[in-house]
Amino acid sequence: MARYIGQGHYKRLLKNKVKIYEYQEHFNHSKVVLIDDWVTIGSSNLDRWGAKWNLEANQEIRDKVFSKSVYKMFQNDFSDCHEITLEQWQQRALSKKIKVWLWKHLGKIIAKIGLDGRK
Repeated sequence: MARYIGQGHYKRLLKNKVKIYEYQEHFNHSKVVLIDDWVTIGSSNLDRWGAKWNLEANQEIRDKVFSKSVYKMFQNDFSDCHEITLEQWQQRALSKKIKVWLWKHLGKIIAKIGLDGRK
């Protein structure tokens, strides 16, 4: 479900030149952001669900040595990823298009119900 909801944004992202890599080896649930020598690691999903409803926590680390090790980890992980291009995305099977469309819209409904229930 979560993968299909996320994939509902791929077309817009790809059209705006965002590169998308899907990890193929196994499920990876890490939440790591690396920007220069700043790293944040934690449970935060960086989405509206986490911001509105979940109790999330991240650790921020500003250290050049640590950030280099995280960069190496990312490089290693990217070797097990498959880049999704706009052309590939547009040519995927109809069954996959239907799943993404369905879950994208169900995700919006679930979010709306959840927001209404929290008022």
